[in-house]
Amino acid sequence: MALWAKWMFFAALGSVFLTGLGVLLIWRTLLYTRDAANHASNAVSQATRANDIAERAVTANIESMWRIERAYLFFGDDTHDIKDGGIVVYDSVINHGKTPAVIKATHWEVSNQEPAGEIAIYDASRTEIRDNVIAPEKSIRFGEIPVNLEKPFLFGFISYVDVFQKTRTSRFCGRWVNTKEEVKFIPAGSPVYNEWD
Repeated sequence: MALWAKWMFFAALGSVFLTGLGVLLIWRTLLYTRDAANHASNAVSQATRANDIAERAVTANIESMWRIERAYLFFGDDTHDIKDGGIVVYDSVINHGKTPAVIKATHWEVSNQEPAGEIAIYDASRTEIRDNVIAPEKSIRFGEIPVNLEKPFLFGFISYVDVFQKTRTSRFCGRWVNTKEEVKFIPAGSPVYNEWD
């Protein structure tokens, strides 16, 4: 019976050794699992950061596309003629952009004083509400505005909606000057009267 007990002792000792080895291997597995979880957490952080950068790039590309492809409406290029000794200004709008727009309002005023100030002030009764589509690189004439050199300042704005459903405003202000060769319209007024978005 002593021989049997001796072999059981060695078997138990081997079992303790194998159990210890198993515990050591499980402990190492847990360390590697924790390490993998930390790396996975870092990978998620980096993926989130990359996603944020990509979203900013997409937003910048969309805004850039809007700037390139949108409509740009301004006071028309074919703006005036000389009739009966006075200047006849055409109430016209031109689209210098690549897409159409809907003109929502136009406003034109004449004055003998140069518009000034930090805020553009207009006579609301002079605003014309419109709903006209203007194609790219085209102009529309709405009528005539009689101007004389006693009231040489012409100012106003064009309000429109572009194809991206953004409401935009182009303001203009200038002075009619009679040179020996021609009558010219030169920029005038404070900067706020010549802003556009």
